[in-house]
Amino acid sequence: VFPSRTDTFGLTQLESIASGVPVIAYKDTVSSEIINDGVSGILVDKFDIDAILQALKLNRSKVAEEANKWSWDTCTEVFKNNLVPK
Repeated sequence: VFPSRTDTFGLTQLESIASGVPVIAYKDTVSSEIINDGVSGILVDKFDIDAILQALKLNRSKVAEEANKWSWDTCTEVFKNNLVPK
C-alpha cells in the first residue's frame, strides 16, 4: 500500500513491483505514472478491501516484468523531464 498523494517520485513503488509485489495507490498521483493499473498494481480513489483482493489476484511474474521498463537512466530522465516511459 502506497498511501502518499504528494510523493514526487515513487521509488518505493518501483522496488515493490521489481520484487513482484503489486502496489495499491491513489489515482491521479505520481503512482499513475508508475503503476500499470490491473497489471503491476491497483489504482484507487480510496483504499478498501476490494482493492486489496484485486491486488492479491495479480500475476506476480507480470508485476515484476513491469519494473523492467524502469532503468536508472529512465528514472532519472522521468524525474528530470516529467516523462513517462512507453
